[in-house]
Amino acid sequence: MFWEMAKKWPDREALVTENRRMTYREVREEALYISEQLRNEGVKKGEIVGVFI
Repeated sequence: MFWEMAKKWPDREALVTENRRMTYREVREEALYISEQLRNEGVKKGEIVGVFI
C-alpha cells in the first residue's frame, strides 16, 4: 500500500515527527537506500534484521 501512495502522491507528507517531516518520495528513497545497504552487507531476502533509527 505504501508504494502505491508513494507513486500516486510522492510530494505529500507521509511521516511527521516532532523533529522532521518527510514526503512519500523521501521515505521511499530512504527505504530503498537502507535496503541497498543491507544487500551490500550480505543480507538475503527473508532474513530478519533489526534497524535502529
